[in-house]
Amino acid sequence: MSVSRPQQAIEVKRHMINRNMISDETAGGRRGRRRWLLPVLILGAAPAAWFGLNGLGYVLEDPSRYAGLESFEAVEGGKLYRSGQLSGEDFAAAIEKHGIKTVLCVRGGYRNPLQNAWYRRETDYCREHGVNFVHAPMTSRENDPDNEAAIRRFWELVDDPANHPMLVHCEAGVDRTGVLSYLYRVHRQGWSEEEARREMMDRGASRHRVDPILKQVPRMERAPVGIAGDP
Repeated sequence: MSVSRPQQAIEVKRHMINRNMISDETAGGRRGRRRWLLPVLILGAAPAAWFGLNGLGYVLEDPSRYAGLESFEAVEGGKLYRSGQLSGEDFAAAIEKHGIKTVLCVRGGYRNPLQNAWYRRETDYCREHGVNFVHAPMTSRENDPDNEAAIRRFWELVDDPANHPMLVHCEAGVDRTGVLSYLYRVHRQGWSEEEARREMMDRGASRHRVDPILKQVPRMERAPVGIAGDP
């Protein structure tokens, strides 16, 4: 049966409409799938990224950076020791050899999953071995309230014999730890400020890092709970 030209045109148009509808439905389906697929991928990737970064922190941390006990020394034998950040093995060895009961850590960098492997390792060890771990970060910024809080915490801990022997450390063991050792020499062992500062600088401290902290000390001495005199 022959089909007239107008009918042919109608059939062609109907075919085109149907094809476009199918194409639109398919495209819409793809767009719909993309809309719900993206959040799923993001939600799935976030935990993987977090655990990956934490794991990567262990891989990227250079063990040799904290190798050796060169920075470990007694400020007052049997009572107060100081060091930089120790490797896991050296930290455990120092705790065991000297019977350390309390660790005061004044370094930061514990929130970054690429840099905080030391923090997790240290807190895990102390928890498993019954060592009191206290974290009171200090900085080299002038008038930082964290510095005053850390120094007050230091006195609270070191003046209580139940915390002895005690280890205080930062990262390098020369600036923040140097300030606390300096204060102990002057206010608990009767050293002159000149003697204590000379020792601090001989250990490698930078005046640009320690002086901003020490400037806060006179203000603390005027506070209700001072740091000078007998404990």
